[in-house]
Amino acid sequence: MTGCTYDLAYAGPCGAPVVIEDSPDRCVNHLKEVCCTPDCDNRATHQCSEAVSLVCGYPLCDLCQHARGGATGPFSGLPMGPHRRKNP
Repeated sequence: MTGCTYDLAYAGPCGAPVVIEDSPDRCVNHLKEVCCTPDCDNRATHQCSEAVSLVCGYPLCDLCQHARGGATGPFSGLPMGPHRRKNP
């Protein structure tokens, strides 16, 4: 058995035991994490590590990032900001 590779903001890989054969790199807590960016339903690989007074922590895939402004979507009005695709 290996540890979960889902990256927790400012903590590193989760490391919890992986017990599900369908996903050899995820624990039961992170198995179904999906990117929070609007119109993106990729599997999340890490928590957003953007910090203001608190760490954002929303799940993101490797193609998306925390946005500093100009993005729209369900999280655009939150103090921790919206998320969007990275520029190519």
